[in-house]
Amino acid sequence: FSIDKIDPSIDPRNDFYRFAGWRWLDSATIPDTEVAVGQLNGLNNAIGEQILTLLETAAASSAKAPKGSVEQQVGDLYASSMDTERLEKLGCAPIEPELARIEAMHSMAQLPAQLAHTLITTDDLIFFLSAVTPDDRKNDVNALKFFPGKLILGGRNNYLDEKNKAKRTAYMAYISDLLQLIGLSEDDAKAQAETILALETKLATGLLTPVESRDPKTGYNKMSLADLQKMLPDFDLNSYLSELNVSPPKNVLVKDTKYIETLGRLLQESSFADIKTYLRFRLVNSASGLLSQEFFDLNHNFFLKTLSGVKQFKPRNEFMAMSIRASFGHPVAQLYVKEYLSPESRKQVEDMVLHIREEFADRLQNNQWLDDKTRDFALEKLAAMDIRVGYPDKWIDYSTVDIKRDDYYGNVIRLNTFEGRRNLDQLGQPVIADGFSISGATLPTDVNAAYSPLYNHIEISAAILQPPFFFPDLDPAVNYGAIGAVIGHEITHGFDSIGRQYDASGNLKNWWTKKDAEEFTKRANVLIEQYDGYEALPGLYVNGKLCVTENIADLGGVTLAHAALQRALASDLQAEKIDGYTPDQRFFLSWAQLWLNKYRPEILQLLIEMDSHPPSRFRVTGPLVHQKSFYKAFGIKEKDPMWLPVNDRVTIW
Repeated sequence: FSIDKIDPSIDPRNDFYRFAGWRWLDSATIPDTEVAVGQLNGLNNAIGEQILTLLETAAASSAKAPKGSVEQQVGDLYASSMDTERLEKLGCAPIEPELARIEAMHSMAQLPAQLAHTLITTDDLIFFLSAVTPDDRKNDVNALKFFPGKLILGGRNNYLDEKNKAKRTAYMAYISDLLQLIGLSEDDAKAQAETILALETKLATGLLTPVESRDPKTGYNKMSLADLQKMLPDFDLNSYLSELNVSPPKNVLVKDTKYIETLGRLLQESSFADIKTYLRFRLVNSASGLLSQEFFDLNHNFFLKTLSGVKQFKPRNEFMAMSIRASFGHPVAQLYVKEYLSPESRKQVEDMVLHIREEFADRLQNNQWLDDKTRDFALEKLAAMDIRVGYPDKWIDYSTVDIKRDDYYGNVIRLNTFEGRRNLDQLGQPVIADGFSISGATLPTDVNAAYSPLYNHIEISAAILQPPFFFPDLDPAVNYGAIGAVIGHEITHGFDSIGRQYDASGNLKNWWTKKDAEEFTKRANVLIEQYDGYEALPGLYVNGKLCVTENIADLGGVTLAHAALQRALASDLQAEKIDGYTPDQRFFLSWAQLWLNKYRPEILQLLIEMDSHPPSRFRVTGPLVHQKSFYKAFGIKEKDPMWLPVNDRVTIW
């Protein structure tokens, strides 16, 4: 947060986003190594530097650390990833046993065992993912759930939309080049690339749309294992589960039945040779970042430069720090929180959580559109919500994993096997949720906070407890406009279009009266229509339905945090000016500056198509135009460009 980012020559009544940050936005350039530049990216890079220092320090002393200790494992894993001389000598040798295993397959009957082996060792989600997760309707019971597999180009639009034809052409070139590295001729590699793209395109036709996939009821399909087997007539599920050492359960959950049916038809219609071709490519693709430089460069040229628009790679040490931060989450996080999270910051944020939770409870009590039955359930859910700050009470213990200083590929395989085995072994066991354990979302080193409807808990990671989200030494208005609004955002997720479908215990259950559910939908539709009108790129509009949950949470977060700020301050809000700005103004400026961002067009298009969050500028103004206090703070009146007619505004929570 800085008043130096504000451009006073711009009238906040005309364009508040540019007023709040144009001095920064006008001069900011996206580094060649990045897909965007902004506050979040800056913090991520700063944390990356901190973690790189921790990894290099651990690597320098790991030889003296006890075997299986965090220091030994983190240090040796990083050292193995940086031993480029050894990786160059090995070439593709690390994956040759796996390639030989695929070549030795002689019939489709061996596919189940091969997919099970691949899932456990490489964590590559070929065709589908089977994982143990709590049953959404009875979350004290662990169930085996089948999810769609990973398609390399991502969502269905990249395979089916004509405007993405260039991506598909580049993808085939990537496949061909990668297969040539393992010895295929150019003609054979190109022919196999066409086969692989055709296969994935068929699978893409079965995928739910991004909007459909976010509906928990659509994604909850409980059936017997026998019924699932009927959908996959040429794939022996018992053989698959046997290879995974999982006792066949009577019932399973399926995320996307249409996709499974599509997969069933594909396995019936495809030749065995084509399936082997696909398995071979997926193996090399999944390993390419772990092998010699030519594999590494080919992978990164496609995924970072071609698909994301990055102009230049980060140095290898920075990239490996980012990779290990994600893949070896808890051990790295233990070193991180010990060094960088102060008890004082944690306590200060926990106090803010209490203020904002109290504000939400008051708003529920005084809500005019809820009847008493729905209100009582909502209050029960809020009271049961577990909000955690910083890091877990118990860390995942990786001490049994054999991490070697001279075996990068083997280290990754052993870590994958540990994680996969640990998950599957929970089937039939009591549900125990690992805290702060979802890579990219809730690791203590992730710049994020997240709500889980399945557990009704919020985790606010240690990494977010620093600027631009949290300033230990700045005034409350700035902090409530940043981390306070984030806290309110996550609490509101418990009552958004998805969260409201889960009860206080985290079970998928309707606790709403028909009248209140209809009123909620009516109010949510106001936001859907509003965001549908936002144009991110020429001709490319925000998908209001895709991001409605985040927009509800942003609206709730800003509303709650501002009200909690007023509760927290005893003096006259309008009287206390700092640098000429009142607390109200500083609050809204803090929120706006939090989301100052510039994107490459390639990544912005992807975000619009796939991400449930709208682009940053719409996160700023979208919720603010519904706030009476925002209009008052900046003197915005009817006919001003920032004015939204009263009849078009909405209050949900």
